[in-house]
Order: sequence, then C-alpha cells, then structure tokens
Amino acid sequence: MKHFLITIFYILLAGNLLSGQESRSLPEQIAIAYQALDYQETDRLLEIAITGIDNFSPPERITIWQYAAFREVRKQQPDAARTFFLKLLEIDPNHTLDPMTTSPKIITLFQQTKAEYLENLSDRLKTLTAQPTTNIIESHPASWRALLYPGWEQYRRGYKWKGAAWLTLGTTTLAGTVRAILDTRNKRDRYNDATDATSAAERYEDYRDAYRSQFYWAYAMGAVWLGAHIDASFFSPVREKVEISLEMTPVFTGIQLDLRW
Repeated sequence: MKHFLITIFYILLAGNLLSGQESRSLPEQIAIAYQALDYQETDRLLEIAITGIDNFSPPERITIWQYAAFREVRKQQPDAARTFFLKLLEIDPNHTLDPMTTSPKIITLFQQTKAEYLENLSDRLKTLTAQPTTNIIESHPASWRALLYPGWEQYRRGYKWKGAAWLTLGTTTLAGTVRAILDTRNKRDRYNDATDATSAAERYEDYRDAYRSQFYWAYAMGAVWLGAHIDASFFSPVREKVEISLEMTPVFTGIQLDLRW
C-alpha cells in the first residue's frame, strides 16, 4: 500500500510538471531553452515563433526578436543579429538589455544598432514631415533648417534670442552625445583589459553607467531637434517687414508700400 501511494505521488508530480511546461507561452519556452544552453531546441522554437510572429503580442514579439538576435550572435552572424535588433527597436525604441545577464559582446552590438537607429530618426522624421512643393506659399516657407540644426530657422526668421537658445541646446546635446559615446568605448576597452575580478567589477560599473548615459544624451538630442522643428513650424512665424516711403518724381507723387517676408 505504501509503495502504491508513493507511485501515485510521483505520477501526480510528473503530471504537474508537464502541465506547467505546456502552460508556458512559446516566447517563455524560447527564453528557458536559450538560458539552459539548449540551442537546438531554441532554434526549433524560434523557427515556429517567427513563422507565426503576427500572432504574438508586442511584448512577446520583443522577446522573440531578442533571442533570435542572441542566437545569430552565437552563430557569428552579426548582420542577421542586427536585423532582429532593429525589428525589436521598431516595437520599443527604449528597450534595453540586462547588463548583468547579457554578454558584453551582445550588448556592444545592440548598442551600436540602437545608435544607428537613433541616427536614422532624423531622416525618417524629415520624410514624414515633407510637404508637397507645388503649392508652397512664400510667406510660410517650410522649416527644414530646424531639422538640420536647432535654432537656424528661428535665427534666420529674426528670432535672435530664441535661435541662440536652440543653437546652444543643440550644440550641448550633440557634444554630450559624442562625448558619451567616446567615453563608453574607452570604458568598455578598460573593462575588457581588466586582469582580475575586483578591477573587472569596478570597471564594469563605470562601463555600465557610461553605456546608459550615451542614450540619455541621444534622447535629449532627439528631443531638442524635434522641439526646434515644432517651434519653427508653429510658434515662430515669418515676421513681416513693412517699409513705407514717399516717392516724388516728375510724373508721379505717392506713397510706396513695400512688403517683404
């Protein structure tokens, strides 16, 4: 009787384990297989998930693209991994990887891909805001200069102080972004050159802080560029210049009104 009860117990336990496994979503199973280093199972599950990618919610798709990119890095296929990272960023541009559980090699590739993605935002924004040129009214020109550099359009339209302020913000955030990227590369190299666990841990903290700061600067720069464009488009209209002069000639005497935009 005792052996019979023990057998029943193990059967129920095994059934619960199988039931728990089946109740997990496909993205969760992919994550578990990858973390268990079962790459064959990971690839099999990824193939199924990518085939039916439209059936998953945005958070689930992020998980699928993330582990698909991880696998391509393992396969020494950085271009394919970058493609999957870009699909991920299209869903969530603010997505970050956990530096405690992700290898520096993967983080570096993701960081480079995200930087390229942010650099392309300006071009994409320019495409979205492009207006037809057939019916352009001369008194309301397009504010394309604000996309090239903050404050340029405002300064050209006569808003000297406002233009100077946007120019200062644009220069500051651009310089900060470049400096943060260079600082991150330097601290990454120092971290990779660490010779013992203590110095590696300390240098990793510095590298992680620098890695995060470059994206803070990049987001600030993007906000300044977008803000300057919005300001030029809606809150900095072209100032009208009116010149009135009295013209006297042998054949005509009158007031000449000259409007310049």
